[in-house]
Amino acid sequence: MLTVEGCRSRQERMWSRLRGDVDVAIITTPWHIYYLANCYVSPNTLNSPSSSFLVMMRDGGALLFADNWVARSAGDACVDGMLTYTWYDGRHPGRDRHAGVAREVTEWLRQARPRRVAVEPHHLPWSVGEALREIGVEMVDVTPVLRSMRLRKDPDELALIRRAVQAAVAGHAAAWAAVQPDVSELDVYAAVHAAAVKAAGGVLTMLGDFASGGRSGGPPTDRILQPG
Repeated sequence: MLTVEGCRSRQERMWSRLRGDVDVAIITTPWHIYYLANCYVSPNTLNSPSSSFLVMMRDGGALLFADNWVARSAGDACVDGMLTYTWYDGRHPGRDRHAGVAREVTEWLRQARPRRVAVEPHHLPWSVGEALREIGVEMVDVTPVLRSMRLRKDPDELALIRRAVQAAVAGHAAAWAAVQPDVSELDVYAAVHAAAVKAAGGVLTMLGDFASGGRSGGPPTDRILQPG
């Protein structure tokens, strides 16, 4: 995972590159929430379709808005507080987790009444954008700042990249061993995935082309590999 030191450094760097009159930043894309606050939602859980918001204040502090299931796995998040919406309690049917978390954010905004807010405009829920417009907030696009920052990797990012490369190397080695006549594309996929998971030391979702014969790409099928 990313480190506290790395996340704090990136948060400070973001503020140094934003306009000086921006007092709040609302981060909504999962990859940038992870980049700035080490809150990672695994695609192998029921939390993958969830919505979270990272709300940061220039004068200090960062808040994570999430539903109660995401909050359970966000203990290592680099934030100063967490506001949760009860999506599912195990006793009642689950509610709309996206709308519920967004309501928590809009209520906070109406109380805080910031003047200028940096947002990711192409990933901002309509309801949150409407709340910002209702209170007369000027919105600024933070996307170019974050994209520019990500061009240069920090030490904690490099450590994770090296770990990912090790998993990829293990997967490629397994592929070379598994690709034989009379085995299926699914067999090859399973062998590569198993090797990558073992090398990574954790669950992962593996994408890529696992096609043979006349197909130029795509997911694995039960097609049997032929000599040649």
